[in-house]
This record gives sequence, C-alpha cells and structure tokens, in this order.
Amino acid sequence: MKKTTLLILLLLVLLFLSGCYAYVSKFLTTRHITKLPSFPRAYQIQEDDSFPDAKQVSKVINIFYSHWKAEFGDESERVSETLNSIMIDWGEKPKRGSGHSLQGRSLNGVIRGITMTPGYIWVWKGVHNKLSSTSLVHELIHCAIWANNSHCDPDHEGTEYEGWTRAHTEFLFKINYLLEDMNM
Repeated sequence: MKKTTLLILLLLVLLFLSGCYAYVSKFLTTRHITKLPSFPRAYQIQEDDSFPDAKQVSKVINIFYSHWKAEFGDESERVSETLNSIMIDWGEKPKRGSGHSLQGRSLNGVIRGITMTPGYIWVWKGVHNKLSSTSLVHELIHCAIWANNSHCDPDHEGTEYEGWTRAHTEFLFKINYLLEDMNM
C-alpha cells in the first residue's frame, strides 16, 4: 500500500513538473461526458451544461435517422448501430486545417467539424447556440456513409471517394432547414 501511494505521488510530481498536469487537470475539471437520452451507448463531451443540451442532441439524431432511413434506407442497420454508440465531442473554438468543399474542392481554413471514426465526431459549437447552425448533421452524414463503407467520403461530391452524392447534400440542407424551423 505504501509503495502504491508513493508511486502515485511520484507520478503526480512528474506530471506537474512536465507541464502535463495543468492540461490534464483543466481537461478533467472543465469537460465532462453526458449520456444522450434514447441511445444505449451514445455520449457527448462538452465544457459545461449550457449548450448543447443532451436531450436536444438526442432529438436531432432521432430526426436525422428517421429521415435517413426513409431516404437512403438502412437494411443492415449499420447506420442505426453507429448512431446508437456515437460520441460527439463539442468544441468551444473552431479548428484550422484542410478539408473539402461540398463540391470536392480542396480547402484550407476554419474547420467546423471532423468525423474521426464512424462513431466519433468533433463539432464546433459555433456562436448561435443552435444545432442547425453547427456541422452536426453534416458529420452525421459522414458517419452514416462510413457505417456502410471503408471511409466517410471526405471529399463529399468530389471524385476521389464514392458515397456522398448530390442527394446527401440536399439531405443536409433539408434536415438543417427542418431543425431551423423547429428553432433548434
């Protein structure tokens, strides 16, 4: 028992001296994980409890899936399984990097969302406190495409990857307009 306590103390001292302690401490005390209602293994990571509300995010995912299934189908239920175990990491600030326009052109600049795995996405909260103005639906489309492919089709309607079509772009706008009409 004494050796374990000494080892933990030594580890904390090393973390403090290396500067990692401040980062780890800030991450652990300011960010938290919240379960998304109505999804068995779905969670979101966020700074505080203000925006976005887990119930609202859950509602958006349900709307997304019901419309996805009606428009694109989900016979194998891979999309359903992906959404039932999704992790959404909400960012306070946008990231910078490279990506693609909806038409497939390479771009550099502000990134509002990233699909890292079929079930893990990072989404910038934005400044409007509305889910319709975030890239949540956009990233959910990437997750749904990845659930049925070996990639998320990062170039959208471009020619390098297959999956995202004009119908997906129209779907994106349709769902975000619907959410806007619902004041979400």
